[in-house]
Amino acid sequence: MDTHRTSIIGRERELGALERALAAARAGAGRAVLLTGEDGVGKSRLAAEVAERAVARGMRILRGRASAIGQRVPCRPLTEALLELSRDRRLGPEAAGLCGTALAGLTALREPEPSRDATSCAASLVVLGEAVLRAVAEAGRDGGCLVVLEDLHDADPGTPALVEFLADNIAREPVTLLLTLRDEPCQALELARALARRDSGTLIALDRLGRSDVRALVAGQLSTGPEELPDGLVDLIWERSDGNPWVARELLTHMVDEGQLGYEADGWRLSGRPRAVSVPDALVAGVARRVDRLGPRGRELLAAAAVVGTRFPAPVVQAATGMADDEALGHLHAALAGGLIGAAEPAPDWFAFRHPLTARALLRTLAPKEQARIARDCAGAVADLHPQLPADWCLVAARLWETAGERDTAAGLYARAGSRALAHGAAADAADALDLARSLLAGQDAAAGAAPSDPRRVPLYAHVLDSLLAALTEAGEGERAWDLAGAVDGVCPAVAGPERAAALHVRLARAASVTGRTAEARAQLSEGRRLLGSGAEADGAVDAAAAALALQSGAVSEGEEERARKAAAAAERAGNPEAACQAWDVLGVLARTRDVAESTGCFDRVRTIAERHGMPFWRLRALFRLGGDDWLTEGDVARLEHARREAARIGAGDIGGAAEADLALWLVLSGRFGTAAQLIHDCWTRGAGQRDADRARHLLAADAVLAAHRGKRARMEQAVAEFHRWDGDRSPLATLTTGLARTFCALLEEDRPRAHQELARIAAPGAAGAGHALDGRHGLLYLLDALSEDAKTPTMSAPTPSTSAPTPTAGAPTPTGERDDEAPLAQLRWNRHFVLLARAVLLGRSGHGDEAMAVLRAAWNVASPFPVAYHLGLRLVAEAAHRDGWGEPTVWLHRAEEYFHQASVPAVAGACRGLLRKNGVPVRQRRRGADLVPRPLRQLGVTVREYEVFRLMAPRPANRDIADRLYISPRTVEKHVASLILKTGRPSRAALSELASTVLLDDAVDEG
Repeated sequence: MDTHRTSIIGRERELGALERALAAARAGAGRAVLLTGEDGVGKSRLAAEVAERAVARGMRILRGRASAIGQRVPCRPLTEALLELSRDRRLGPEAAGLCGTALAGLTALREPEPSRDATSCAASLVVLGEAVLRAVAEAGRDGGCLVVLEDLHDADPGTPALVEFLADNIAREPVTLLLTLRDEPCQALELARALARRDSGTLIALDRLGRSDVRALVAGQLSTGPEELPDGLVDLIWERSDGNPWVARELLTHMVDEGQLGYEADGWRLSGRPRAVSVPDALVAGVARRVDRLGPRGRELLAAAAVVGTRFPAPVVQAATGMADDEALGHLHAALAGGLIGAAEPAPDWFAFRHPLTARALLRTLAPKEQARIARDCAGAVADLHPQLPADWCLVAARLWETAGERDTAAGLYARAGSRALAHGAAADAADALDLARSLLAGQDAAAGAAPSDPRRVPLYAHVLDSLLAALTEAGEGERAWDLAGAVDGVCPAVAGPERAAALHVRLARAASVTGRTAEARAQLSEGRRLLGSGAEADGAVDAAAAALALQSGAVSEGEEERARKAAAAAERAGNPEAACQAWDVLGVLARTRDVAESTGCFDRVRTIAERHGMPFWRLRALFRLGGDDWLTEGDVARLEHARREAARIGAGDIGGAAEADLALWLVLSGRFGTAAQLIHDCWTRGAGQRDADRARHLLAADAVLAAHRGKRARMEQAVAEFHRWDGDRSPLATLTTGLARTFCALLEEDRPRAHQELARIAAPGAAGAGHALDGRHGLLYLLDALSEDAKTPTMSAPTPSTSAPTPTAGAPTPTGERDDEAPLAQLRWNRHFVLLARAVLLGRSGHGDEAMAVLRAAWNVASPFPVAYHLGLRLVAEAAHRDGWGEPTVWLHRAEEYFHQASVPAVAGACRGLLRKNGVPVRQRRRGADLVPRPLRQLGVTVREYEVFRLMAPRPANRDIADRLYISPRTVEKHVASLILKTGRPSRAALSELASTVLLDDAVDEG
């Protein structure tokens, strides 16, 4: 590590202004430049950089510094600067004489005394200022002079007066006057502002560095590239230094010295727990010096404030120190003026330390017993001022009692704060507070996961652990919840009670379930059932959790719904609202597979129970479920969006992630592919490190559907394969990856037989179980059946579509083998579009063209939110309409061709053009799409049409199969294949097919 490397970072604008001042001085136009900022912000480093640049330009440099150490010397900065000038052997006789005169005046100067005449003192300073001005002006006559005077906040009263004279009179001299001072109330700062107001100087306030600048600073100190820094190092330095360059460097040096940051063969590495970085000694000493200026009582007030935290309430520290209002206010104002603290908006009585490390540095100056005493006094003050400990006061008191060494009291307060947060739906805040309570109660056994050795603590410990598991699971922190398995096993049922111990195992089962540990979840439920014995079914908790596990793991048996219904009834009788909500939630999800109206009734029941018992997470989950019903039924995502926003607000990561996965699927169906892809990516990024199997399956299913609707088969198959690696084959979403992904992709490839086979496979009796409502069995399959040449003509008892609400009827197919297009799931908006298209095709085939058009117009209205499905429907129905002689198939094909050409789906666009040509309609030649051909093939001269043939060759089809899908002749296919063999240099058609498989796989990797 290069501890001496202090390159300028993030000061380009300031350096530019200083460079201009130097250039002006060399041209004879002098000016004063004043650098202000807090300690460590880089004033001196910037001044040193400017001095180096001035030397490089041939300017003379004079330096001086004020100091608060030792006896104060009048005009010390200017005296030092002129002494440096006097030592310059290159100085001419005239300049040397002027310098000697000025030095004589400065050394004879004394601090003004009360008995001396103020007018005579001022006059003598003016004369002295003229002497100094002439000396520095003569020194810069041959190339300019830079006078650097630092730390003017520590200067005597005479120095600002002389500086003011110089600044006001150097406009026509070859001199730049560079001054540095802190941005805290002092005579020098008043002077700086006055000079800036009357344009006698340029005031530059240095701010702290931004995060990117801190990254560059750390990389420079470690002599490495920013991208090679260890993960978490920049965040740690940024958080601890708050952008102060000096503090950042001190922290970095301290971490290296303490072994927390070391250099290994492959670069710099963090070791240990980086969050536990202590405060560097240099920083402690600096803070101590600044606090000492406030006097003993001021130091006492700030010490109490530091014990409270980086933010502190003034009334509490005032009461803890026993100060009167005027005294406390005076010390606070002094600390504000000294830049140690600032107002903590918006609370009027709260303040915050200006720098996060200031409070920690102050704590370093206090002995442990003194810290404990102050914390006890502050905790007592909090209790006196806020007896009920409302809102955040409970956490403030808990932290103070912990510092005071009262672990049991602190644990109880942390538990109270965590329970309050959980009741208000703040899952992440609740988890933090409850985990602190758990650690304090367990004591030395906390790390090992054991329960407290003192049996008196066990009941509270078990309660805290139960709430903590709930908070972590709701916050989407399933892995952290599962890590507490040892703590749950350590709770003795004989001490905590069998009901509480069983509840812990049931709670842990949910954490195991959401992280994909199905076997472990079953084991936890079995243990809970064993602990409850004959009373296991009394309150329905275990049965409700078992039903939820079966649903999530895809192991729903025929009796699962009945068990959930019994669990719901038992839970409501026993007054267990949480178990009742869980059971009704399971019933709602199961009902959704046959009738969304029924599922809505179940979710409304969950919402009612949650609102009645003040259960924010179950109320939010009900809102999410109802939002899902809304978008399935009518494509309305308002409630789903609301659930997502609420989940983000309260930190309910579990529900928020599920809502985002549903929204991603809706975005895909709505044709907003870019937005969907970004949302899926963001969800994966936020969930990195969390093993949430259910969320992973939802996101992978949505990703597969996204790729399919873009016509990207290889990318889709990758997502489906990953979906199955997450045990997706046992999930209801498995049918979605077939019906809404693979089937739809086949249709966009113009491979209708393959699409029909995919759907028929999951539609076979007993093949797919409940499945997903939008998997195609209740909509798209109807259309593909109708388009088949052997489809039956329906009995025209109801030639126009019904717009009434669906009623629960038998699902599809009916006992007679025909499909019931009035079944509840067939009425979902996505499905209803295809159902209506199927009706239109069958009506047109039976000679009812007018009725077919009426149904088709209704289908178009239903499909308005779904552009891909709408235009695909046009393409599919147009072919049948032309054959059966109804409607305007030419118009529909033109519309579909334009859409799929713009969407870069060449197979469907080409099919539309082929059908138009087949029908005798002239079609303009499309030349776009070369960007779809991979670069290596483009370089070989492969055309767009040849690439369309090439893509279809991977499964080694016959020329007739390719011709049928591209609507060209087999002879044309043969010519394209021959051209491809020649251009790619492949020896045979089989080798060309193998190349096609490889190129498509590489294309999928690039897209991923």
